[in-house]
Amino acid sequence: MKIAGSIFLFSTFLTIGCTHKNLPGNYYHNFGQQLLLKADSTFEFQSRFDLSSSWSNGKWSYRKDTILLFNIPIYDTFALSYGTKLDTLIMSADTKAERLDNSGYISTLLSGGGQNRTSIPTKLLIKNGDLYEIDSTGNEVRNNLYDPFRQGYYSTRYYKTNK
Repeated sequence: MKIAGSIFLFSTFLTIGCTHKNLPGNYYHNFGQQLLLKADSTFEFQSRFDLSSSWSNGKWSYRKDTILLFNIPIYDTFALSYGTKLDTLIMSADTKAERLDNSGYISTLLSGGGQNRTSIPTKLLIKNGDLYEIDSTGNEVRNNLYDPFRQGYYSTRYYKTNK
């Protein structure tokens, strides 16, 4: 009995290790979201719809059958007004933190895209190579949603692509 239990534990750890190696990659969601999990445990998230877009970067970790995403915002500094030395932090429009002048700040306000404009999923369940969001009650989200543009129901899972 002890040998069978040891074999089971060893095979479980082996499976978890193999699964983790297969996790990095590009995942697509049927409703304009894309998640790139990198091998260095960082991620890039993008959401696009019509004229608006959103992006987020951060770190991801893996525990059993769940991927945990931790958003790391990037900030720019902006002087509140001329003649003052007080700066304020604002969400960066790109992945480079920098100091903005008035025109740089105004252009970020007029943009249809930006950082963290769409909430990222924080927990994703891994099932058969696909990723499913986990809601606030701990249940996986497996419903299909109707897309009026494509006139059909589509899955809300993230599936791996070769792009």
